[in-house]
Amino acid sequence: MVIVGAGFLGHELAHKFTAERYGCWAEFKLWTYGALMALLFAFVSGGRLIFAAPGAVYIASRAGFLGEGLDKRTNGIVSLIGPVVNIVVAIAFLGGYVLGHFVGFPLTMGTVNAPFNFFQQGVQLNLMLGAFNMLPIFILDGQKVFAWDKKTWAVLSIPLWIGALASQLIPP
Repeated sequence: MVIVGAGFLGHELAHKFTAERYGCWAEFKLWTYGALMALLFAFVSGGRLIFAAPGAVYIASRAGFLGEGLDKRTNGIVSLIGPVVNIVVAIAFLGGYVLGHFVGFPLTMGTVNAPFNFFQQGVQLNLMLGAFNMLPIFILDGQKVFAWDKKTWAVLSIPLWIGALASQLIPP
């Protein structure tokens, strides 16, 4: 819950607060089917595969709905901030992982590696969530950032995907 909460909720709340900073109305809406799908994937895979789309932040400018009426720059910045939060959260989890190895965690939860697995999964989930959202396809953040500024999209997306893939190599 901590890992998913920090990653998903942090990502979505960053969109909401940034949109509000630009004078937009923004509200998180739960997508019941997406939430149920996330639970089903987690249950069937034993927690190894989580495909979640439990909701999203809906944004309305003074002139339109779902981002319509926002200029490309504003829409790009609002979209960019979610994956940036995932990077910051991943770095925090990585700090816990490194610090834990440096200081040495006591044995907890019945296994030697349990605390390290927690931090490792925090890094992996947040980098994958940010990288996935930066795909330049319809409805994802990456499409709006790409439409606004291709260089900004590349500067964030390429290292994010490299980090997401490299995080799969982190030993517990």
